[in-house]
Amino acid sequence: MALLRRVVFLLLPLLALPAAALQPDLNSLAAVPRIAVDGAAAARAVTAAQQRQSRPVQFAAPVDLPLRLSDGRWDTLAGGVSSWRLRVASAGARSLSFAFSRFHVPDGGEVWIYDPQGGTMQGPYTALNNTADGRLWTAIVPGGEAVIEARVPTASRDQLQLELAQVQHGFLDFATAAAGNPQPRTIPGGTPASSCEVNVACPAGAAWSNEARAVAVYTVGNKFICTGQLVNDVPGDNAPYFLTANHCEIGQTLTTPALSVVMYWNYQASSCSGTSAPITHTQTGATLVAGDTGSDFTLIKLLQQPNSAYNVWYAGWDVTGQPSGSGVDIHQPGGDLKKISVYDTQTSKVTVNLQGTSRTVQAWDVIWSQGITEDGSSGSGLYNSNHYLIGVLSGGNSSCANPGGDDVFGRLDVAWTAQSQANGQLKATLDPQGTGAQCLAGRNPGDSPTPGGCTNGGGSGGLGSGGGGGGAWSPLLAALLLPLALLRRRRAWKQ
Repeated sequence: MALLRRVVFLLLPLLALPAAALQPDLNSLAAVPRIAVDGAAAARAVTAAQQRQSRPVQFAAPVDLPLRLSDGRWDTLAGGVSSWRLRVASAGARSLSFAFSRFHVPDGGEVWIYDPQGGTMQGPYTALNNTADGRLWTAIVPGGEAVIEARVPTASRDQLQLELAQVQHGFLDFATAAAGNPQPRTIPGGTPASSCEVNVACPAGAAWSNEARAVAVYTVGNKFICTGQLVNDVPGDNAPYFLTANHCEIGQTLTTPALSVVMYWNYQASSCSGTSAPITHTQTGATLVAGDTGSDFTLIKLLQQPNSAYNVWYAGWDVTGQPSGSGVDIHQPGGDLKKISVYDTQTSKVTVNLQGTSRTVQAWDVIWSQGITEDGSSGSGLYNSNHYLIGVLSGGNSSCANPGGDDVFGRLDVAWTAQSQANGQLKATLDPQGTGAQCLAGRNPGDSPTPGGCTNGGGSGGLGSGGGGGGAWSPLLAALLLPLALLRRRRAWKQ
């Protein structure tokens, strides 16, 4: 059974689009209206984005482009179906994605976004994506031109509502955003963000294939990139709660509402040396559930459960505050292929001031024995030796040039009851009946609810539930018998 799960895990990135995927008529695209983004406006937007000093990492710049159905072309197809198409181009873009100010698809209708070669197709967006808000953000397609196509029953064609507000002009590829690499490259695929990163399909990830299925790279407002993971709740009801970092700005500005979150599942190589993978396992939209700056967490609820074909996992968690002697972080630096970093030195508790911000975070400090994290890894989960989440990535100074550098993760035990209000803590949502659970195992969507018992897997040398941890800077605290004292340090920002 373990071997079978491993094989499925490795094959996931090679899965084709669902059988019902659109078969586009690429030969007739020349007859479809083509609207080009104003080059000067795009250049100004990119310059402003590149000069932006705050975080998280930005890979695309929004350019206003109001378009309606009247700007495209209708065609009548066989079987009582009508097709509407429009081409949108932005010269020099690495990718394009779209923000619709009005989106309503009738029952039986579908909207797809694809490149002119039909190599990457995002969708379908259907009536399930209709919201009271009436807005939609789409997944990226590579290159500087994309086709928007709607296919609807001819009888309900007048019910289709599409109004485009913005085009997001990608000026960095997903996988080069972390390093700011200016060289063009085709999405999806490419070289790893940094040479010392470790694909999750490598031997280091062999025991963590379940946890890897919980992880997704996502965008906010089709501008910013972060990482996060699905998390289990005590009721075990498959509610699609997704945990990430608070500094990724979900729901914190008018341009980054939770509705604008776009998930990319299973963007991972199928081999240890793999450099490419499909990026079409996507979904869009969420609602903001809870968040706290002092533990740097945000919890959102996706508008739909992930497609069953995506084979996701609901990650388990531990909020006891016990340090761990070993574990991993599974993350997607700069939106690159899924990576894994390994630690075998006990985590320690620190209080950190995130560099360039006013945020002070109570965190776990981690030193890696294999791999690092980078910009775009923010929000990824720190797992202990029992395969339970204990933190989400806030910042750090690890790099290939500084392999001994450490990273810091906002602590889930702090996030559990960070604030008294339900929207400022994890407990009210993940344990809504107040069972008192301190640990919860991960599970497949079809599994029965899991018990909430904990095992003592914190690792050797622990200082107990309130321990300040080991590491190079804690001997004085231990000697003075002040295990609850926390060290205050400044950390670089992992976007």
